[in-house]
Amino acid sequence: MKDYLKLDNYLIPKIVPPIYRYGLIFCVIMGLIEIVDYSMGNGNQQSWSDALLSGILWIIIIPVILRIICEAMLILIENNQILTDIKTKINSQDDNQNQIEKVM
Repeated sequence: MKDYLKLDNYLIPKIVPPIYRYGLIFCVIMGLIEIVDYSMGNGNQQSWSDALLSGILWIIIIPVILRIICEAMLILIENNQILTDIKTKINSQDDNQNQIEKVM
């Protein structure tokens, strides 16, 4: 609870994978709806090639864009954690160096 209130642990790395999975499922369903909707005669003056292209866009292109966005968020958080670890190690080395200088 203390880490949660201090914001020491990030929530985004836990949220991004489910968002990606649900987004992927949503994109595939929307793509199939686009294709099936036209084939059932509900295409509002849309040609077959437009419906197929729209369906492929939903099934292939949009999930790739979603993946890139999700990975970018995770990379930003991971980089921040790595930099925090480096800062902690440098500070501990500085403390050790100061203690050695005090002894001498």
